Amino acid sequence: HHRVKNNLQLIASIMNMQIRRSKNDETTWMLRRLQDRVLGLAAVHRQMYRATSLDQVPVEEVLSAVLTQVVRPDVVGPMDVTYELEPMSLTPDQAVPLALLTAEAATNALNHIDSDVQGAKWLSVRLTKVDDRKIELEIRNSVSLEAISKPAEAEPNNAGLGAQLIEAFVRQLGGDLIHESGTEEYKLKVSFLKVEASTTESDRARPETAAMSTGNDNIGPATSKEGAASLSG
Repeated sequence: HHRVKNNLQLIASIMNMQIRRSKNDETTWMLRRLQDRVLGLAAVHRQMYRATSLDQVPVEEVLSAVLTQVVRPDVVGPMDVTYELEPMSLTPDQAVPLALLTAEAATNALNHIDSDVQGAKWLSVRLTKVDDRKIELEIRNSVSLEAISKPAEAEPNNAGLGAQLIEAFVRQLGGDLIHESGTEEYKLKVSFLKVEASTTESDRARPETAAMSTGNDNIGPATSKEGAASLSG
């Protein structure tokens, strides 16, 4: 994990050199998004390297490190950011996709965040244990009345790379994905069942679970339910 983290940081540094040379705003934005994903993955491996056990990873520490990388004050500007991460341990097979899912969803929320009807701009990330096995991740962000009032067809139909990655990570967790829009907020909620370290691969396998593969853009939908309008993309 330590070597992987160092290699990922090297890749991010090379990308930063390319970003500085880019003269096209769209190219710069895409490279920065890719760089954020690389640095998020590096943060995951850094925390995995520090974990005292290879079978159980303190996932709240991993998520905290990833969110620190993604939600940087110098980038996002002034806003109210709250984290409620309940201490829990997961196997690496679940901790890694959960961390990458959190990073992608938080980044997506920051891309669509806006002041609510009270003029407040905020982001909330919550990780809780519903019972002995069920775990929920909830990411909420403030939105404006203009965003809420947009017709559903005006928003991308989950076609963005970020949305595809989120769905892929949810599938890896064997979880359910819900999008909801309210009068002042947008919410993404993922629920899944904890896998014990002693569970075998055959026991864990689920028909709908599909791991991501490099170079494969044919990513099908996760089990998903959507509210009034999704801001994913």
